[in-house]
Amino acid sequence: MRLFLAVLAFGIATTSARGNEALLPLYSVAYLDYVGTEPLTSAAVYPSQYDAIEVPGGAPGDAWVRSSGTRTLRIALTNPTIVPHAATLVLSDFQYASASGDFVLTVTPPSRTLDFPALGQSNVVEFTIQGLPNFVTLGDLTYDLARASSHAVLGGDLGTRVWLTDSTRISSSHGHQAPVWANILEDACLWATGRTGAADCRWWCTFKLYHSLVFVYDPYHEPQYVAIDNSQDPPLRSYRLVKFFGDRGAPPYSWVNGDCQDVSTYLQIALSSIGVTMETRRLAPSWSLGCLKNNHCPIGSDSTMIENYSPYSFNFHQTCFVSATGPVYDAAIAQWRDLTSSSYQNPPMNWSWPGYWQVDHRPTLDEFGSGFWGLTRSRAAPPVPPEGEDVPVYDPELVTLSGLVHDE
Repeated sequence: MRLFLAVLAFGIATTSARGNEALLPLYSVAYLDYVGTEPLTSAAVYPSQYDAIEVPGGAPGDAWVRSSGTRTLRIALTNPTIVPHAATLVLSDFQYASASGDFVLTVTPPSRTLDFPALGQSNVVEFTIQGLPNFVTLGDLTYDLARASSHAVLGGDLGTRVWLTDSTRISSSHGHQAPVWANILEDACLWATGRTGAADCRWWCTFKLYHSLVFVYDPYHEPQYVAIDNSQDPPLRSYRLVKFFGDRGAPPYSWVNGDCQDVSTYLQIALSSIGVTMETRRLAPSWSLGCLKNNHCPIGSDSTMIENYSPYSFNFHQTCFVSATGPVYDAAIAQWRDLTSSSYQNPPMNWSWPGYWQVDHRPTLDEFGSGFWGLTRSRAAPPVPPEGEDVPVYDPELVTLSGLVHDE
């Protein structure tokens, strides 16, 4: 929860009453609650989470599932003096400045009259907010608060960061977003801003993750953020989210190194934060000596430049599937052509399975001399036909995320 220009929202009446300053009412906000928001944590407090009541809980913002309906704002005001009296609370100028444009909101009722008893008792009121967009986005909600009585006129600007998600966050092994991470919402809601539905969110989060310089691909070392415990069967995998955001630093974020496991798992987690399911699966050729990828452009490079495309051999590749039968979303690499051989220069998004693995277009060859489109070109062991060859593949193996690591 962020307070904008917090001048007197929690302030003390400073106007004077003739000859009786001791009786001036001291207004304070006992709490401020945006009702029905998702539970939140962040890299700053994990494994703890923020209070459901934003003030005085100190949450960095509020996450609501997108809706065309209304939202409820609940405010408790306290008068700790010995002076009982009536006061009017007015909320006005509600605005939401989002990544997809600005919205003027309405509040009902615009004001309420409060009868304050003496000696510190609270008065709780609710307001209804209408007009937030019904799509995924993020932005700042601001509004004015004024309190008027016979004793004093107080006011201030309030506000909060608001993330609008596509659905309720995923708490299972798809991402462990219970509570949801505010840091991740900053990524996912920006990448999917203006979108509705799982398919659109998957497409745009894959596209933006690849093109936003979050990762620079490093396929030659162990994963940086996926922690693997091989003492278990199957191995337990968790994600070092605190380390990940620590390495990225404060906005504007720096890039970090990562391999296909780091990239695909973060895409899965990011989608989980906005309520969209995604699986990660491991692909391996049923050929013991590995295989050769088609020319591709790794994340962190400019995919519009053909000189950034190159092949390399591999024994497995991990990427994202909607289900065991596809479609596939791969934010780690870009392909020069899609599965129909059309110009593409983007990460695979909504690609069919097993087409994503390999499609035979021989005798037609692409710019790199391959007769295959998709991930693989040929088996890696010589002799390797220059135009490529069929590469058999095992069924995609589901990779389960066992949890998040409170970091080493």
